[in-house]
Amino acid sequence: MWHFTGFVIGLVVPGMVVVMGVSALSGAPVAGGQALSESLNQKLAFAFAKHQKLILLGGSSVRYGYSAKYIEETLGIPAVNLATNLGLGRKYLLYYARHAVRNGDLVVLPFEYQLYEKEKPDTVKSIQVLAFDQGFLSSMKFLERLDFLVHVEVLDWVRLALAKFLLVDSPERRPSNSLLNEWGDETHNPRSLARPERVKALQNAFRRSFKLDTQAIEDIVEFGNFALERGARVIVAYPNMLRGALDIEGNAAFLRDIKIILESKGIPVIGTPESVLFNESEIFDSIYHVNNEWQIIGSLRLVRGLEEMGLLHMQALGLTAGD
Repeated sequence: MWHFTGFVIGLVVPGMVVVMGVSALSGAPVAGGQALSESLNQKLAFAFAKHQKLILLGGSSVRYGYSAKYIEETLGIPAVNLATNLGLGRKYLLYYARHAVRNGDLVVLPFEYQLYEKEKPDTVKSIQVLAFDQGFLSSMKFLERLDFLVHVEVLDWVRLALAKFLLVDSPERRPSNSLLNEWGDETHNPRSLARPERVKALQNAFRRSFKLDTQAIEDIVEFGNFALERGARVIVAYPNMLRGALDIEGNAAFLRDIKIILESKGIPVIGTPESVLFNESEIFDSIYHVNNEWQIIGSLRLVRGLEEMGLLHMQALGLTAGD
């Protein structure tokens, strides 16, 4: 009995010390993380100012791939682009979006395919959560919180501690700030920065098989139920992606299961994986990033698809699916 009690104490007490000690890192001025945190807060402020809106959520493919400004100004549908960085992970993105969801909202999730897989540690997520949003930790159960902290990379702990207590950060790791408009869209993608040989390398490097994680389905369905309780709806869409970078045949079961399983649980899935593939001339700088011309095309295609599902009514705006 005492051996078991000692085992439990030896497991739980250190865990409690770690969890409580983490609060000391809150506000650590990590430069790159600070810029991301500021953009996340800025996007939420844009969302709070709109009612009965279209919310776009995902990683950078959504940030670059859609124009909430075009959707609102041209199509007359209030919209905000909450998309940020794939590295934040599925769980954090859905947690973050909960702050913005209101009655009458329509949330569209064109999640990158990695977000359907088992979550992995990521520096972007670790820095954001530990330095700028420990509310995410508070939203977890104790063992989930402990698991998150255990999987934070050692170098990330070191970087956070140096930034917090010695005000030291690594300049070479500071990303340039993205240029956002007041709808939360990325505006720094005017033309392609990828040369033909670079495009080919991107296509070949990324072709891989994806494995659907059941927890991903559960997280999305849970978020969908959360939205419904607040009078909002959640729709899933396939992500924009460079043609040739996705092995459609090799991932046929994965792509099919996303639609079949989510729709069986009440989450509609719009479009097809093929319909959102873009060409080499439309790339900005990665397999997920398009230039601003395709950004408009993708936005209009999305809205037309939502209208065809009866979720938006473009006819009332003087538009038809053939315009």
